[in-house]
Amino acid sequence: MSEANLTRLLSAWTNPVKDDRAEILDATVSPQDFYYCDPHVPEPVTDRAGLEWFLDRFTGALPDAEMNLGAMQGHHAHGKIPFTLFKGDTPMAKGDYVAEFDGDGRITRLVGFME
Repeated sequence: MSEANLTRLLSAWTNPVKDDRAEILDATVSPQDFYYCDPHVPEPVTDRAGLEWFLDRFTGALPDAEMNLGAMQGHHAHGKIPFTLFKGDTPMAKGDYVAEFDGDGRITRLVGFME
């Protein structure tokens, strides 16, 4: 399990630089197996290219968003981290991300739950 990989991957949600986001994905997401879903995604993302597409749309829609993360709880190959997404001083979303990690600590599954 890797808290550092989860917090780094979530930093891509608010990073406005496409090349930086790609570098983050290279370092944190499993190259063979990946799945992402949250209530705002019409269909689950099932590969890295889909996650890049999603992040391009997300950062385009919310270019000045900031994500504050709480402490990760983990066991075995799973971790859960609370978040609050802000636009300026206004909270826009709050919830938890639940991740599953491969043997190298890279993320294979990430599911977002919103309050």
